Amino acid sequence: MAKGENNGRVTTRPPTPILSSLLYYCGALALHYVFVPLFAYHRWKYPEFWNPRKPTLTRFYAARPSLEVRIFLPPNHAHENKLPVFFLMHGGGWLIGDAKQDDEQAHLLAHKYGFCVASLNYRSGPHHRFPTPIFDCLALIKEVLADTTLPVDRDRVVAGGFSAGAVTTLALAQLPELKNVIKALVTFYPLTDFTGEGRPEGGTSPWGRKEHLPRLLPLFHAAYIPDGQDLREPLLSATYATREDMPQPLFMITASEDFLWKEAKDLGCRLGGVVEDSALYDSESWESGGVKYQCVKDMPHSFTHFFEKIKVPEWEERRVRANDDIWRDINDWVRRVID
Repeated sequence: MAKGENNGRVTTRPPTPILSSLLYYCGALALHYVFVPLFAYHRWKYPEFWNPRKPTLTRFYAARPSLEVRIFLPPNHAHENKLPVFFLMHGGGWLIGDAKQDDEQAHLLAHKYGFCVASLNYRSGPHHRFPTPIFDCLALIKEVLADTTLPVDRDRVVAGGFSAGAVTTLALAQLPELKNVIKALVTFYPLTDFTGEGRPEGGTSPWGRKEHLPRLLPLFHAAYIPDGQDLREPLLSATYATREDMPQPLFMITASEDFLWKEAKDLGCRLGGVVEDSALYDSESWESGGVKYQCVKDMPHSFTHFFEKIKVPEWEERRVRANDDIWRDINDWVRRVID
């Protein structure tokens, strides 16, 4: 059996040939720098959407002086009233995007549901690889919690993220410095097993669009995972973490049209004690053993965000309704487990 394989399954990232490394590097840079002006253009073109959703304030901290933290507070909040704090980690395959892309979700959590939201940036690939983003977020979380100018209740700390940010959230939950600090986890459509075992192929959505993430995943992996990295490291692949590693209550959200849904569901089932032959296993929604699971029917990866707006009006209306429903459920669940 070749080194780094387990019954034919690759468990260690193999060395990347020089030419492939060069191609991946150029592709990663191109994707990274193309997304920046595209997002800037979207913010410029739709000021009526973005301007009301700007953060209340921003912070730069000594631990990571180049990384902006975007703080969102409820309107007319009195500083002496401490708020539960919700740390948000953005997605983008550790390669594209930044915390600004989560302004819509952060604003909603603050203005509608009454959280203090700290939306975190982290250094990304191809120049900063695993585990750099995890420890960037750790440093910023510690800074925010130590910042006495912010009205945060340090006994009610929530961490959540989208896609790559959800993977980072699951890693942060395992760190000794945060294991007893974070009281609840909210993860949207994470990749949980970098070995790819049992992962289905991407399909076509009910409105006729072919799933694009499977084509991008090799590029994201090349930009984020160092050669020789054990892919079963729990900080990388939460599938290999135990309940003792990650003891916090968890709300796991998947999307039925996302090819990552099954591995995320299986992680939730294992942590929640739901076995394959049980009635809950095939349910789209359940709660067991400190885990709440919800599969959002007929929605794609990143259905929460503006860049997944569906061009078919009927389906876009369904996407908007799905978002309204899931955020209401998240607020109800978080309040129940942290209050």
